[in-house]
Amino acid sequence: MAKPNPMERKLYLKDLIDEKSVMPLIEAIHKINDDDAEKEKEYNGWEREPIKLYIYTYGGVCYAGFALIDAIRASKTPVHTIVLGTAMSMGIFIFNAGHKRLIGEHATLMYHDVSLHLESEMTEGIKIELAEGLRLQKMGIQFLTEYSLVEESVINDYINRKADWFIPAEEAIRLKIADAYYK
Repeated sequence: MAKPNPMERKLYLKDLIDEKSVMPLIEAIHKINDDDAEKEKEYNGWEREPIKLYIYTYGGVCYAGFALIDAIRASKTPVHTIVLGTAMSMGIFIFNAGHKRLIGEHATLMYHDVSLHLESEMTEGIKIELAEGLRLQKMGIQFLTEYSLVEESVINDYINRKADWFIPAEEAIRLKIADAYYK
C-alpha cells in the first residue's frame, strides 16, 4: 500500500454547519482512520499524519456540529483544526474539538447563546424544545470550559446580557481556546 496523499488529509468546513456540510467531513475522517489502521498493520512503526480541518464558518445546526465534534474527538489520527477568518457559533466548538488548534492572526471566534426556532404551537411542546435548547447550551458551555481556560461565569455573563462574545486570535490563544497562531 502506498502512503496516503497529504492533500487527502486537508478538509474544509467553509459553509454553514448542517448535515450536508459535515457528513463528507465525518466520512473523510473515518476513511483516513481506517486507512491509517491498515497502514499500522502493514508498516512497522508507521505514524499517523494529522488531518488538517480548515474552518471558516458563521455556524449552524448544533446537532450536525456535535456529530462532527464526536468524529474529531474519536479520531485516533490527530485532527488539527485551523481557523482562517472566523469560527462563529457552532464553529467555535468544532474548532475547540481539534487535537491541535491553530488560529490565523486575523481570525475571530464568536460565542453566543443557543438560538432556537420554536415550531411547537402548544405550551408543552415549547417547554420540550426549550429544555432541549438548554441541554445543547449546557453541552457547549461544558465543552468550551473543559478544553480551555474560559470560565463558565464569563459565558453566563454574555448569555445573561444577550450579547455575542467576539474573541480575536490573541485572546483565543491567551484563553487556550487556540494553541498557537497558524503559520
